[in-house]
Amino acid sequence: MTNFQIATNMNIGDKQNFEDRILFLEEKDQKLFAIADGMGDSGFGAVAAEKALEVLEKNFPLKEFDKEEIEEIFKKANKEVMNAVYEMGGISGTTLSAMFLKGDNFIIGHSGDSKIYRYRRGELRLLTEDTVEERKGRKKVKALGTDWNPPIVIKRGKVLPGDIYLLVSDGIEKLLTFDELKEFFENHQQESIEELSDRLNFLFKTSKRRKNIDRDNIAYILFKV
Repeated sequence: MTNFQIATNMNIGDKQNFEDRILFLEEKDQKLFAIADGMGDSGFGAVAAEKALEVLEKNFPLKEFDKEEIEEIFKKANKEVMNAVYEMGGISGTTLSAMFLKGDNFIIGHSGDSKIYRYRRGELRLLTEDTVEERKGRKKVKALGTDWNPPIVIKRGKVLPGDIYLLVSDGIEKLLTFDELKEFFENHQQESIEELSDRLNFLFKTSKRRKNIDRDNIAYILFKV
């Protein structure tokens, strides 16, 4: 990958504490885009999210650029999150979605219900899978800090010129449907990344669903190849 444009945003919703965190790193021939959404509204979620991204930063750039290395990093992050929150006397966790790029190749490591979308040639695709379970009609997120062996999903692929990627916390689901997000990219794919980001942020703030729900916090990284 020779050229890319990037934009980020932290969109504060109605929650008392803002517990979403984002990370972008670039070194040598690698790039890292990551988002962590701390769980709960106690403040411990922010600690969990920051600790997870801290572990990513310490282990960047990747040495092997393979599945085993990503899994090991996520396991380290999980242990650090659990220890940090426990030492503070709390209970919490965090999602973690990370996209590592080397040349035209990418590896995604994912745990939780944050999202990574790709818009390519008219098609919008969700590259991540929510690691959640239903309990008595309620969604329970299984991610870092919630278990000593949390689910970790690894995916590989290639980027192509014209691709647009969106790493975003799960608050997006309350404000935009999948079809609405696809229509957004269809209508504005030729615009600069800054214009895309401004328009996306405007959509979040003016969503017709905004008045009927408690808005979750939203953070995102948007980049175009």
